[in-house]
Amino acid sequence: FIDKTGAVVIEPVYDEAFDFSEGLAAVRKGDYTTGRWGFIDREGKTAIGFTFENVRSFSEGRAAFEQSGKGKGFFDRAWGFIDREGKTVADSIYFEVGDFSNGLAAAKMKTLFGNGTAWGYLDRSGKVAIRAKYYNAGTFSEGLAPCMEESLLGIGGYTHSYIDAQGK
Repeated sequence: FIDKTGAVVIEPVYDEAFDFSEGLAAVRKGDYTTGRWGFIDREGKTAIGFTFENVRSFSEGRAAFEQSGKGKGFFDRAWGFIDREGKTVADSIYFEVGDFSNGLAAAKMKTLFGNGTAWGYLDRSGKVAIRAKYYNAGTFSEGLAPCMEESLLGIGGYTHSYIDAQGK
């Protein structure tokens, strides 16, 4: 990491690093397959330990993390969320997740009856705020998120629309 003048402010000791977001940067120690991710502060000190197989940057005080061996996600991997202290706020049980925006994050999960997967939304506490029923779900912006639902009885393709934070 360098400052605006090009001077090194955090030594290049990591194998991969993301930009700083909300005062923390995701960094990986080790190679892509066996390395682990953690987060550092702007002084280069470890803020959240190197325990994660994969992470995303923080948004609205939450960062997504990926963990294998859960048997619920793609290639036996699943996503969850941590807070800025590294505490899990949503267990790694989701097939895919988006970033938090307007207090909600899209998450692909098992449907209500457990016979398939669909997108819904989690709140910042990790609870389902909008049930899983969307074929695709986007990020909230200015109180709305784009989504796609299967047409009635699956006939006729998909309906594209926007939903509010209550799923309406």
